[in-house]
Amino acid sequence: MVLSNSVDAHVSANKILQRKSSELDSGKHELKIHFSELEQKSNGQLKVQKLQLQGHCKCNHLEMKLRELQTSFADCSERVDVLQEKFVHFWKISASKERSLKLTVSEYERQQLMEETTNLKAELLKIATLQDEVLALKNELNAIKPEKEKLETSLHIKFEERKELKIEKNLFIENITDLQKAVSELEDCKQERFDLEEKASTIGEWSNCKGGFMGTGFRA
Repeated sequence: MVLSNSVDAHVSANKILQRKSSELDSGKHELKIHFSELEQKSNGQLKVQKLQLQGHCKCNHLEMKLRELQTSFADCSERVDVLQEKFVHFWKISASKERSLKLTVSEYERQQLMEETTNLKAELLKIATLQDEVLALKNELNAIKPEKEKLETSLHIKFEERKELKIEKNLFIENITDLQKAVSELEDCKQERFDLEEKASTIGEWSNCKGGFMGTGFRA
């Protein structure tokens, strides 16, 4: 009767061990699939970060160039103001001399006036070109800003997803650890049952031997 109960317990322990081992294998397979998905999502996040970095660098470059053009534009405007003042000054001199019945200004003043006038025209052309470049850069910046905002939003979403995936990963690892612990405990239980069966078998054999010895002595 003791041996029968021990055998049943041994069979039951083996079934439990097989079931736990199957659960452990299933958990490992799910974890492997989940890690693969994590890797794919991480690769996607890296692509988004790369795009955002490129857009950010391009935006910074354009903003720097715009500031340089605006500074150059201000310098040109200042030079134009100076040239205009000189032009007005020479014009007043010329008008004053005409009123004084002088036919022309001195040769030196005439040449200087022509040179300043030529420089003024060149500066005006340069200002027009700079205005076009500034306008083009502003339009390009306005076109880039929505894309930059979109990339920042996407990066924020990916960051939140990564946090959730990290939590899920930790839960999977905890589940696997629990399964491994359960299997280890089951192995210990199996070993204890095996030891008890060995002891029970030894006690049974000893009892049989003792009973046979006592029966022989009684007949004598």
